[in-house]
Amino acid sequence: MNDKKNTLFVDLDGSLISTDLLIESLLLAIRENLFLIFILPFWLIKGKAYLKHQLSLKVTSCLNIENLRYNREILSLIDSYKKSGSEVVLCTASNTRLAEKIANYLKIFDMVIASDDKINNSGEYKLKNIKNFVGNNKFDYIGDSIKDLPVWKECSKAYVVSNSRFIKKKLTTWKKEYSLIPCVNVTLKIIAKQLRVHQWIKNILIFLPLVVSHNIDNIYLFSNVILGLVVFSFLASSTYIINDLFDLQNDRCHKTKRNRPLASGAFPVFQGILLSIVLMLSVIAISTIHFDLKVQLLLLFYAITSILYSFHLKKYPILDVSLLTIFYISRIMLGAYIINVIPSFWFIGWSIFFFFGLAILKRFCEIKRYSSQEIDVNRRGYIKEDLIFFGITGLSISMNSILLLTLYLNSTSMYNQYNNPDLLWGIVPITIYWTTYLWFSAFRGKVHDDPVVFVLKDLSSLVCACISLLLIIVSY
Repeated sequence: MNDKKNTLFVDLDGSLISTDLLIESLLLAIRENLFLIFILPFWLIKGKAYLKHQLSLKVTSCLNIENLRYNREILSLIDSYKKSGSEVVLCTASNTRLAEKIANYLKIFDMVIASDDKINNSGEYKLKNIKNFVGNNKFDYIGDSIKDLPVWKECSKAYVVSNSRFIKKKLTTWKKEYSLIPCVNVTLKIIAKQLRVHQWIKNILIFLPLVVSHNIDNIYLFSNVILGLVVFSFLASSTYIINDLFDLQNDRCHKTKRNRPLASGAFPVFQGILLSIVLMLSVIAISTIHFDLKVQLLLLFYAITSILYSFHLKKYPILDVSLLTIFYISRIMLGAYIINVIPSFWFIGWSIFFFFGLAILKRFCEIKRYSSQEIDVNRRGYIKEDLIFFGITGLSISMNSILLLTLYLNSTSMYNQYNNPDLLWGIVPITIYWTTYLWFSAFRGKVHDDPVVFVLKDLSSLVCACISLLLIIVSY
């Protein structure tokens, strides 16, 4: 057996786990009861410890601690201390209920020191509790933040889960022995993944009114639409982050969504909240300065509806795909409002059928993926028996969008807008082929959770899009 080491005290939030249980508890409690946001200030007035205590009462039973991201290096370090015969104590500012639940799951701690309803076990309070435990004996400590400096100052060896230069400078000044443990390193690639930049391709729909109104060569309108594209992309990314924050527990259990930055721990939850706020404030600032009231109200409508969708509305079958359709059409209407045009009946009709079919396809793919499970699909209330219904309904609605397209191509208004309108009829067989091919691929399980991602990577879909665009350009 190795020589016995000092007692090791291990911090939880940001150290043993990459997330913060206070924020996770807050998000989970609000997701379960939205009206809780009106009670939170009264809990906080009584102190941070009381807030944590009340939240723990709400979420301890439903918080899935098995799928939290635990720092493997810290677990390995704990194992080495245990093998040497040393005691290992979980010492955290999180509430004792949550800390005990994690300790019981991991089964590697000899004791738990945590916050109760009166004392927040952080900073000097944490140091006091540690000294009460070890007496005059030496101890080692694993932590991650500036709040841990009082503990590091008194410990024998410090383990630092942080890249903070300030912390390293302090420890060096105190001539403290310390080791760095790799922590979350947020890169531009991770930020782009969290923003779901690949989803911004959907926002090109904002250009559709500019194209069909034949104003694509108007530099002033084009620049305004570009700005609208940027604003809507920021807004969409902000709502994506909000959705991911409130879906953390489900995403961690999901085969692919668990790799998302927030769910995987690659992007800290607190930074996710800050990024969402910054994006939302940017949208408010730009839209207030550059756009009129109609555009502002549409952006507000999208933001509110999208957030409500993230909270509760996506749990209701059919309503969820209806809202997804509205989100698509909102992009088109935004483009129309920016250039101050009214989309035609044919254009709006085609949009409703096309995007409703696309929304159903998305759900169809999710249901098919979980067809072997007798459970709700990602909290959306679907079961495997719904697969046939969605397949028939989705394909029918998608084909109806092609019918509306053919009726438009035969209308008088269309002939007045194009020099060679007959060429546009070439789009019809292409669209029929592409729609059938897309659903055929979905039935065979080749289309995953997001049809847009599939289309962007699929050669046949890209060829169909390029030929259709070429026909539009030539006919014009």
